[in-house]
Amino acid sequence: MATASFIQQVGQNWPGWSTWFKRQIQRRSLNRAITRAYTSFARQYPDWVDYFFDEYFLRQRAFPVLAGYLEFKALPTSFELARGWAEQFAWPNLEMKERHLALLMPVAADFLRRLDRELFH
Repeated sequence: MATASFIQQVGQNWPGWSTWFKRQIQRRSLNRAITRAYTSFARQYPDWVDYFFDEYFLRQRAFPVLAGYLEFKALPTSFELARGWAEQFAWPNLEMKERHLALLMPVAADFLRRLDRELFH
């Protein structure tokens, strides 16, 4: 059976499969873009990588924020990404947390620019 015929047959028998399949392709594309963006990001910001703005963070804790790219409704902001990073820690006081957020926001914005480039150019 030809692939196109199989796909059509599955689509007729399970109408929601194409939505699921499309979603899987989008998730894989986003994950590949995260990997490529992270590679150049890590070279430029090794201190932030050491401070847990790393690939694990991006794929786990930050993925719900980055998944905004899958829906094209509300693209993630640097604040949302920085806030997700800050939520990993138990801060001794609010001032310290806010200071780190302020330091990270331009770094998070740079990561999002790199991710945009990977996804859209």
